[in-house]
Amino acid sequence: MEKHYKFSIWYVLLGIWVVLLVQEMIVSAFAIQTIPYSQFLKKLTLLSWIIPTVIFFGELYARAKEILNDRKNLLTKGAKLLLEQEKIEGDDIKALMIS
Repeated sequence: MEKHYKFSIWYVLLGIWVVLLVQEMIVSAFAIQTIPYSQFLKKLTLLSWIIPTVIFFGELYARAKEILNDRKNLLTKGAKLLLEQEKIEGDDIKALMIS
């Protein structure tokens, strides 16, 4: 005697519903939340170390640029000397700094 199996469309519909439910849970877990600007500012003030750090690096950049601009002539001479000799010794550097 052979066994007869019944096929029920309800099992297919239940399976599809479960897959969609799991997919919705996964997507909602990784979704980007939109928050009001006031709440964003509140969280930003809690991270108060960000702004001073940005200001600090801005000041460092400005100071480094100022030093390079002040010594541009010396740097240009040093670059030309390097192109000629490929190697600069201590005496060459001292002579370059004096001139």
